[in-house]
Amino acid sequence: MIRQQKYFGLGKALAMMLMAAGLFAACSDETMLSEGGAGDHITLSASIREMVASGDVSTMSVVPWEERSRVAAPRVHRSHGTRRPVFFRQVTSPGILRYHNGMTMVARVKDGAGSRARMVTTDDFHDDFGLFSFVYPATESWSQDSTTVVPSIYNDRVYRSRGWMSDNVWPGVQYKMSFFLYAPWNCEGITLSKASDKGTPKIHYAVPLDAMKQQDLVFSNPDKDVPGNFNAQRKENFYHKLTAVRFAIGDQMAACTIKKIEIKNVYGEGDITLDKDSKWENVANYDTKTFTLTQDFPVAETDRNRLLNNDDNVFMMLPQVCPRGSQLVITVDDGGTKTHEVTADIERDVWQMGHTVTYYLATRSLGSTYIVAVSKPQANVPGKGGSTTYTVQSFRRTYYGSTFPVAWHASYTVGSDGERQTIADGGNVTAFTNNSTGSDAGEQISISLQESYPRSLSENTLTAKLRSAAVQNRDLADGGETANCYYVSAPGTYTFPLIYGNARLPSGKNNINAYSGSATFVNYQGHTISSPNIWETNGEYTIKDAVVLWQDAPDLITPSSVKVVKVKTTTTTSTGEATTTDVPSIQFTIDKANICQGNAVIALRDKENNIIWSWHIWVTAHDVTPGDAKVIANKSKTTKQKVTAQIMTVPLGYCDAEIRQRPSRKIYVRIKQDIDGGDSAQFAVTQDAERMEYSASAPYYQWGRKDPMLPALMVANSLMDKPYNGSSYQYTVTSGAVSTATAIQHPFTFYAVNGSDWSASHNYDYWSRWQQSTSAVDNTGVVKTIYDPCPVGWQMEPTATFLAFTTTEAQSTTATEFNKTGDFGTDGWHFYLQPNQQGDNILFPALGMRSSANGTISGLTTEGDYWTSGANGVATAYSLQFTSALVNPAAALPRANAYNIFPVRTYPTVTDVSAKGYHSRNYRIKKHHRR
Repeated sequence: MIRQQKYFGLGKALAMMLMAAGLFAACSDETMLSEGGAGDHITLSASIREMVASGDVSTMSVVPWEERSRVAAPRVHRSHGTRRPVFFRQVTSPGILRYHNGMTMVARVKDGAGSRARMVTTDDFHDDFGLFSFVYPATESWSQDSTTVVPSIYNDRVYRSRGWMSDNVWPGVQYKMSFFLYAPWNCEGITLSKASDKGTPKIHYAVPLDAMKQQDLVFSNPDKDVPGNFNAQRKENFYHKLTAVRFAIGDQMAACTIKKIEIKNVYGEGDITLDKDSKWENVANYDTKTFTLTQDFPVAETDRNRLLNNDDNVFMMLPQVCPRGSQLVITVDDGGTKTHEVTADIERDVWQMGHTVTYYLATRSLGSTYIVAVSKPQANVPGKGGSTTYTVQSFRRTYYGSTFPVAWHASYTVGSDGERQTIADGGNVTAFTNNSTGSDAGEQISISLQESYPRSLSENTLTAKLRSAAVQNRDLADGGETANCYYVSAPGTYTFPLIYGNARLPSGKNNINAYSGSATFVNYQGHTISSPNIWETNGEYTIKDAVVLWQDAPDLITPSSVKVVKVKTTTTTSTGEATTTDVPSIQFTIDKANICQGNAVIALRDKENNIIWSWHIWVTAHDVTPGDAKVIANKSKTTKQKVTAQIMTVPLGYCDAEIRQRPSRKIYVRIKQDIDGGDSAQFAVTQDAERMEYSASAPYYQWGRKDPMLPALMVANSLMDKPYNGSSYQYTVTSGAVSTATAIQHPFTFYAVNGSDWSASHNYDYWSRWQQSTSAVDNTGVVKTIYDPCPVGWQMEPTATFLAFTTTEAQSTTATEFNKTGDFGTDGWHFYLQPNQQGDNILFPALGMRSSANGTISGLTTEGDYWTSGANGVATAYSLQFTSALVNPAAALPRANAYNIFPVRTYPTVTDVSAKGYHSRNYRIKKHHRR
């Protein structure tokens, strides 16, 4: 026996020439690579034989025999773990297929220059193979010596580039040889039996985890008992010992890029003898492994029956029945921020030796899904106004689950579910997002609603009284006296003339004493007023329109009804003749359904929207006609001066405590994606109803100004500005003294000057025409001016009006010195209108005040402050001031404070008034008929 010896120099070199041929689908042809040569050279021809016999899978014992087949039947797997399924259809074909069946495929991947395809054929074989040969006496056979001989040639590397020629030579006629070949030589994962091991060589193979490093492992059919002097052509056949696993696009697949393909938890290690009929052994005894192909495979929606990996990048796996837990995992990139893993279970899939398993990938549909999702608003918006938020998700989701923002637009309606393309609706919605670029994560959107203005309920006695009154349509001045304030007690359409304050007398004549002879009385441009008629502009301005500046009950005055009109008015000339003229006037309507007690201001504007003049409209169910006034008669103990007048029974603009309710309403919002076929969503934002118990209230006035400032309320023990609405004008507080003209142009602005006067000119005669300097505490004379805030027939109080409210005629903190009846409570004091608890008593409500410092409210229900017409100095004026523990009938307080007013009637005789001055202290009460 000859063992482990190469035969060099024994004749000519032994040339072993092998040829490898690849067959398509079970080809069995033998292909000659060359003529081989003659004489002392051995020439071997070779071919690739495809294995199609049954029973090639060594792990078939995992499943019952009856479930096996010669070619595994197709199976379909549905992915899991993703929102939408991907289907994997397994098809098994005999042979190791390359390209095949007219399928398109991606470009072949090369490891580098000179790399070879790993799915081998006869024409495209590996670059080398490993050769084992055994030499033994010619008198013996391989069957006799197969367990006793060791290789004489051990894993010799035979190169294609050398024409498959080995340096070994034939040993001669006295010997026989047996050849065992595998390819490629020493590929990654191969472990060979030792050179000292006897018999057929064995291989342990661990499949490389990287699919790009896997090889098409082929074994030759052992060539046994070859004569040592054969010197003729030998035919060698190679057989595939692995299973090719590849992937393809089936009928359709949603667009993506496949970034990675993994075969997880399958067998990847086993043992086999170097024989074409050998089976893989011990496969299930090794741990399962994961095998990976990392490569970009772009997938288009138009792809059909397209092969992804084949040839250089095919998986070459151990034949097996896939064990429990085995999976295919496809990592796809659909353009999102992260990739997606599509997983399918392949347990019990059969991979047969020498076969090709193709997994066809398919999706149920192709396109993206468009989605708008809106969360329920975080909370209802309170009736007093405010904001709530909701979350909007607007995106498209690809088949694999990536999401991409989609732009959207929004619209809304109030109180209905129709669509309105607007971002504002009568001021109800104050902040609204009407478009966005979209968000897949969700973006928090805020919507802000204006307060739902409280409406008076008919359950209130005074409201019911007003709504049951007969409709009136009339001129509030009736051709006679005018004022800066008009009171209304019934629904209807009303007019009043464009005249400065009380510049027209009851007779219809001009009341020049109300404005002439003093630089104090100017118009909105700062020009001295020379005519009572605002429409006589002398070309200085152009009247444009009239608007509701503010009102403290919703639609108390119908805003659209306010207009400038001409009213035929009969007046008396200076000679006593009656004449009828068209007088420019303002017209407005109070609807029966909306009338309630409240206050409003109507402003006249020029073409630049500057306010020319403004008028206070007071809607009240109280009888505030002169005939219902109470006599107030106080006589100073020190000066003996006497005030005898009539006083209104309620403060100017007074509204009793009542129940109001903010009505509930819904804002219907619709969100729609900015793309054809996009999604949309609709939802409602609810503003809650709110029942409110209003306290009594009345407007405040800065001393010397004609225009009311916003009243205050106590609601649920909370102090607040009385809700108002109207046009776009807002109640504001501005620091610093201003001119009279500026104050006229801004009747809804509070001018804050801490402890001083709002007026930069510090006039003394704003509210009493002939008062040119400081007024005496016991002053009893007043001539009404065009800046007087009181209605027709009423005027500001003289400074002495309230002196008798204490027995000392000065500030007192002693309750027994208060000229009052009853307790203070939260309402205020019921003061007697005559000294020593004589005459009528009326309630002076504790309505508080607005501070000169910043316009803030204080003292509501605990303090009462009522202006008189008298100035105490350039910064202060006289007022009645009281709390539960103090009464001061003539307190000197900052003019910039805003207090309430109690109108009185103290008309002097005509002979007491002259253009030269006003000196008389004698008054009489003039009886007026109720209007």
